[in-house]
Amino acid sequence: MGNFIGVYDDNLDKLKSVIGSGKSALVDEILHDQESNEEEIGALRKLIHGYYAPGEQTDGAHFIRAFEAICRKYAKFQTTVEIYVDEELFPEIFQFVWKGDGDPFGLPLSEYGAPACGHWETKEVPELIKKFRGLNFDDLEDKTGSNYEDAIGHILTVLEKAKEANEGVFVFYGE
Repeated sequence: MGNFIGVYDDNLDKLKSVIGSGKSALVDEILHDQESNEEEIGALRKLIHGYYAPGEQTDGAHFIRAFEAICRKYAKFQTTVEIYVDEELFPEIFQFVWKGDGDPFGLPLSEYGAPACGHWETKEVPELIKKFRGLNFDDLEDKTGSNYEDAIGHILTVLEKAKEANEGVFVFYGE
């Protein structure tokens, strides 16, 4: 068992055309075939209309989930994998989740740390690829008790496609 990690190419031009656009019709377009609750729909509306402030907030989790729904809708490359995020047992994935630069949109943050969203810029993607390609999966399995080769393979696919497209990635963490 682990945590769910969503990885999406950043497709910044498209995301910038959505966040703060004021286009109410985008709510239905984004949520088509996606589950959501009233709080997340409200947060999505606020993101689209630009009515939000950065920083830790009591409703920050709803904004993170709403932003992930936007990424899920418009990303060209994406994956969601289940991986145990632990700083000592799997520092590479811990850093991938928690050490990405702040997001370019100044999103509200969850007051409890999760869900969370990190951003890795285009120039950082090749180093991420190198780091994940260099993993010793036998050693990792000995430490964690799990074989994460397939999950890392899915992440690598998104990273490699993002690199080819000259894009960064957003990384979402959920428990």
